[in-house]
Amino acid sequence: MLSKLTHFLAHFLIHFTLGLSFFSKAVSFIQKHELWKGMKQYGWLNRLSVLAGVVLGVKIFMMLMEFLLNIPLFNPIEMTSSIFHLFSKVGTESYQLFFLGGFKYLIVLALEVLIIHFGGKTTEVLTGVPFHLTFKEFIADQIRAVKVIIQKYILELIVTIIIGIVLGILGIDFLKTPLIFIAQCYFLGVVLMDNYFKQRGKTVRQSEEIIRRYAGLATAIGMVFYILLFIPIIGAVMGACIAAVASTLALHKLKPLEQGQTQKVEIGGYV
Repeated sequence: MLSKLTHFLAHFLIHFTLGLSFFSKAVSFIQKHELWKGMKQYGWLNRLSVLAGVVLGVKIFMMLMEFLLNIPLFNPIEMTSSIFHLFSKVGTESYQLFFLGGFKYLIVLALEVLIIHFGGKTTEVLTGVPFHLTFKEFIADQIRAVKVIIQKYILELIVTIIIGIVLGILGIDFLKTPLIFIAQCYFLGVVLMDNYFKQRGKTVRQSEEIIRRYAGLATAIGMVFYILLFIPIIGAVMGACIAAVASTLALHKLKPLEQGQTQKVEIGGYV
């Protein structure tokens, strides 16, 4: 039991580190290959998604500003407590608005066209296979995204409740907020990474089974996207684009569809 846990944590940390490393690489990759080109083909759909992402992102930014204006800078203990309260605040506000944590998923759904485009164009550069998204394909992708989001949203609720109960029984409630945050990041990462496998003809179940073996990567992708949401106005849009490219680059390196199992990886990248 202990050896299995140690093995899981080792792979989790390797893939988590790998995921984080690809965010900086994703930015340079986007700039070098000008992945934003071709966005005009989506017309009003693209403009609507960007507008929706900005509007939803502003709400999270307002929460951050409220936190910063009330942070006790000269009291380290209260300051640390306030930082943990920020994540708790995100969960609380999301619950009040969209039944606990669902707010961030609405942003993903609103920006799905960006996630699909940037992920698809990244694959085009890496494989040489042309990418083109039709309106019919986009609708099908949106329907799948809704299904995945609902599933992950329900699982997130269940895991949140279980974490609260277990930690309450053990008397270590101070771990509740960070563990729930990590769980939220994982499920958010699963939703973002599903696009990669969707474009390769995998079903939702097949996608989930593969992503589960790369839990650390999914958590890293979800965490950085979550943090980028706190950047005013452009955070949500920027996060969707970069997360799509970072996850595609990382998965292309890991080659989960070819390996069929996790592998030892060295952190490298693309230019």
